[in-house]
Amino acid sequence: MPPRRAGVVTPLLLLLRYSVAETEDRICGELLGDLLTRAADPGSLAARARRLKVDLGRQHSVFVLHAPAVPRPRLPAAAARTAQTRHGLAGTHHEEVVFVCPSDAPSAGAAHLAEELGQAVAAPVTVAAAGPVTGPEGFADAHAEALRCLSALRALGHDGRGAAPADLGVSSGSPSAGTGNARRRRWSSSSPSASRRCRRPAEGEPRPVRGAWRRATGRPAPRGCPGGTRRSWRSRGRHR
Repeated sequence: MPPRRAGVVTPLLLLLRYSVAETEDRICGELLGDLLTRAADPGSLAARARRLKVDLGRQHSVFVLHAPAVPRPRLPAAAARTAQTRHGLAGTHHEEVVFVCPSDAPSAGAAHLAEELGQAVAAPVTVAAAGPVTGPEGFADAHAEALRCLSALRALGHDGRGAAPADLGVSSGSPSAGTGNARRRRWSSSSPSASRRCRRPAEGEPRPVRGAWRRATGRPAPRGCPGGTRRSWRSRGRHR
């Protein structure tokens, strides 16, 4: 091929590749948005996912990503590249980057994803997880739970880490096990004992600020929660 013709064809090929990638990202984002809002019937969602080589019949975990120090396009782009390698979906939903992939261990998945994406964007990435869910019906509830987990992580000062509700001592339950007030009660009050629900931070671990538990869960801090509204660990020790 003559050099002059190669100089014309190469930019056209690059433009075509960019256009294809942009279209794939848009289609993935639309499917993800419909999954998280139940905007279509489960049968059509599953069929659309199969065309993207995503099997919604497998167990999936839902992750919400947060990295305020990263420019807006970088985190969704890094998440989309990772989603392709894991046969998942990634996109921006209501100003938050959401990542969905096959996983039956949301806690471990969140920790690995925080580390992987943190290296990809060269900045701390906070990852909150929920699930696992099977089938299109459970994604909306899992997404709402992951958002609550993200609020708790940020309120407790755990930026740059990955965790699921169980890592915070909160009983998440299955997204299909209940909705509304029952799910809120599980989030706030059906976890293990207060000492486990709000354990004493280890040496070097950031302590929650006063009122952080209330801001994260909408409930008063459990008895013995450091930095909460009840007696501190030190005062408890003095009164024993």
